[in-house]
This record gives sequence, C-alpha cells and structure tokens, in this order.
Amino acid sequence: MASMSPTTNAHERTPGHRQPGETCAPEAKRSASQGTNSVRGTWCSEGEAGRHLRTKAGATGGNPTGQETPSLMPIRLRLERIATQARAYPDMAFTTLAHHLDVALLERAFQRLNPKSAPGVDRVTWRAYKENLEANLKTLHDKLVTETYSPQAVVRRLIPKGGGKFRPLGLPALEDKIVAKAVAMLLEVIYEQDFYDLSHGFRPGRNPHQALYEVRQGLLGSRIGHVIDCDISSFFDNLEHDTLLAILRKRVKDGRVLKLIEKWLKAGILDGKEMVFPDKGSPQGSVISPLLANAYGRLFGRKGTVSSMTP
Repeated sequence: MASMSPTTNAHERTPGHRQPGETCAPEAKRSASQGTNSVRGTWCSEGEAGRHLRTKAGATGGNPTGQETPSLMPIRLRLERIATQARAYPDMAFTTLAHHLDVALLERAFQRLNPKSAPGVDRVTWRAYKENLEANLKTLHDKLVTETYSPQAVVRRLIPKGGGKFRPLGLPALEDKIVAKAVAMLLEVIYEQDFYDLSHGFRPGRNPHQALYEVRQGLLGSRIGHVIDCDISSFFDNLEHDTLLAILRKRVKDGRVLKLIEKWLKAGILDGKEMVFPDKGSPQGSVISPLLANAYGRLFGRKGTVSSMTP
C-alpha cells in the first residue's frame, strides 16, 4: 500500500518530538502485524491531521496545513483541521489518527460523557473516576500506547418501549466509554463532511424537530398526499461487522483505530449471568454506536438505492 515518509518541520528538535527515522520506544517492541487490512498507525505526533491516502487517485501527499504537533495544539483546532482535510479531499482515507488519542483528548471525551449514566460491569461511576482523573487518564493512555487496553464486557439491560416490547441497552465500562467517545470525536469531524444534508439522526446540532420542519416545508405547495413512516427493525442489532469495517476503511485506514472499533464490536455482552459474543450488531448505549450506524446507513442513497459507498 502506498505510504509517505515523514516530512521535516520546525519542531523536529523539540524535546519529546520524534526525529526522522526514529521510532517511539513502545512501538519498537511491537510486531508489524496489525490485525486489519490497513496502514499501521502510530501513537507518535505526526502532523495535526495525520498522514493520508487518496483512495481513488492513489496518490499520497504531505500534510497541507500547519507545523504544530497535536499535543501543542488546542483540540478544537485539531478537529477543525481534520474536518478541513476531509472536506477538501472527499476520496481521502486518513492513515494516521491514533496519535490524536492523547491524554488531552481523552479528558475532553470524559467531560462530554453523561455524569449520571449507569455504570457498566466495572461499577465505576463518572464521579468516582473524576476524583483521580489525571492519573486515571495517564494510565489509560499508557494502555492504548502499549496495546494492553482491552474492552470489558458490556452489560445488557432491557428497557420497556411500549406494547410489551423491550429495547436492549448496552452499558459499557467507563474507560471503554472514554476511549470510544474520543474515537467518535475524531470520526465525527470526518463523516460530517460526507453525510447527506437531509439526515438528522444522531448528528451534532441537529434534532428530530428540525427533520419534521423540513418535511413540512417540503410538503407545502406540493402534490404529495401521503407520508410513509419507516423504521428498520433492530437496526443496531443487525449491523454486519465486516461490512461496517469495509465502509470505515474508505475514510479511515489507521489500523490502530480500526482495531479499537473491531474490539468494541466483538466485546462480550453480559446478559444476566450469560456471556455472549455477538457476530453482528453494535450495542445501543455505546457512545460510538450512533456514528457507526450513520456511516453504515449512508450505504443507502437518497432514493433508497445502494450508493457508491458500497464496499
């Protein structure tokens, strides 16, 4: 697969910044195997949006923006620059995103979690974790870098939804929610450039009321006499893992990020006293599931036909 050599910049001799040809100490001990059909990512700082690959043109290119390393850059600016690249190069696949999963982004992800959400199998609450937040996040980041991080089982709870039916809700462990939220923040700024403007579900700054308003505005003055309300039965429970990962690889080819997502998809589910390992689906209740579902749903075009995103 095509790749590119690290480019030199003004920060090369800054303490803690990797020199050309050097390898992060934890990475030097690891095997070259990734477990995914992707470019091997890095936890080191390599440009604010990471190296990238234009999937259709087949050409690689250097980072077009900025010289700062991610750790020296505000999170908002990092995400904006990733979004700018994703918007400018719609056929580009990002091959280095994992280095953005530093302590600063993990802390931002933690702050965005619901403090009142029920704990998972670890029984750790948001408030308890916050009491020693700096040390906890440092330890969590070290696990990511050394690849010793492994998601815990997701606790399943059945929530009544009317008509005598129940909706299965997944409760991940707190650290799994933190890492998943951080990854979701990175992927969101990429996929927000790709999603159809008419979609509103689980998207920042959008809500069902806006969707209803646009439907109403579209019906005014038209000859449409009927509106069909459709729902995909058990959509989250039936996401095909291989198909989903193939869709994601069209925009993200960082093997470390994809490996994290694959781990979450295949994590065990504790249903009562029984542990099950799903071969499809993404738990409702996982902070990254809505984004994954939207990426999967983008397979279907405006007229309900399979679009060019088909793997």
